[in-house]
Amino acid sequence: MIKKAFLTELYRAANMRRWNDKIRHVELRELDYQAHKMAIAYVLGKYEERANPGSVDWITLIEDGIFEFLERLVVTDITPQVQRLIEADEEVHKQQHTMVFKHFKSMLPHLGDFEHRFKRYLFASEKDKILDAAAFCARRWEWYRIEKPNEKDYEVREIADRFDREWERFQDLEAISPYKQAITPPYEPIMGFVNLCGNLRFQERWSHLHRVPRTSVLGHMLIVAILSYLFSLKIEEGLKNQKCEKCTQRRFNNFFGGLFHDLPEALTRDIISPVKEEGIGDIIKNYEKEQMETRIYEKRLIPKEFHHEMKKFTVNEFKSRFWNGDKFEETTSAKINKEYREDKFDPIDGQIVQAADHLAAFLEAYLAIQNGIVTSEFDRAVCTFKEKYKKARPIAGLNFGEIYIDF
Repeated sequence: MIKKAFLTELYRAANMRRWNDKIRHVELRELDYQAHKMAIAYVLGKYEERANPGSVDWITLIEDGIFEFLERLVVTDITPQVQRLIEADEEVHKQQHTMVFKHFKSMLPHLGDFEHRFKRYLFASEKDKILDAAAFCARRWEWYRIEKPNEKDYEVREIADRFDREWERFQDLEAISPYKQAITPPYEPIMGFVNLCGNLRFQERWSHLHRVPRTSVLGHMLIVAILSYLFSLKIEEGLKNQKCEKCTQRRFNNFFGGLFHDLPEALTRDIISPVKEEGIGDIIKNYEKEQMETRIYEKRLIPKEFHHEMKKFTVNEFKSRFWNGDKFEETTSAKINKEYREDKFDPIDGQIVQAADHLAAFLEAYLAIQNGIVTSEFDRAVCTFKEKYKKARPIAGLNFGEIYIDF
């Protein structure tokens, strides 16, 4: 399964500050930036796919997004100016890639040729254009929020000019023109959705408790998405001897199901699980559904033809389901393995997303304790999750108890 060292490494991004040589009235962290980038990549990819069906390689986009995140964990302290000098020198740039790969080699999950694909990404001459554009848009979103207090900064003109030049690189992408037009008020729908996701950067997990590292709801969503995707690869590895093609739609659904599973909390705020379970869970779910309808779907923050898919990610998000030709039907991930592991069934492993969500919550509590913040809430969370998965049956052939043993 996934190693402890790899899991804890992901959370280093929660401590990494962005624009840390500029005045910031809001906290901007690398983990949140990477999560926001992937949410924007989904939107850009959907617009592109609508205009040019079949033009988006979603699996490459997802994996390159994960690989870029891992790369940033190693090189994020290098200033943009120095990084551009490194990239201009081919030999030095290769040395940097080698350093990154060496850092992760011993902790990468052994999932087929995942390690090989990571290495191929690092040494590739070109990156996915949609992902590149999403990263640019996420940076621009950040700068727009800190530009005013930095208006006297000596670099402000240079930064503005660089952003203006970068727009031109992505002019052939379908969503870039409406996105560019929407970056200032009054916001167009595409920017409304990006801002909605961005708001989750400022909603803290466990907000009633002091915690190190602090993580946002959006950052948590990315961790869940990455774990869900890696678990999907692990499931495929366990089924590789069966004569059946890989179900790429399952991987796509599990990643974006993880990435957007808490999206309704942008409208309701982060409500901790014990509160949801004390008899008012149904009320909260109904309110979330109502808010999604009135504030996202009716206002067309995402185009109408995407609503069906977003509902797949955010309604009954912890239930495994498949498309029966007319509607989504609940099942188990074990049954998906046996009966519905084909793209035509559009399967999504809600059980896997939930297990990833629990593991992320466990890691948040565990790391807080490791950093010296010992509370009854964190102790209880760590013990509860360890005990739950120690006794739990495997999900789709995955024994999650093996992961918790390492802690």
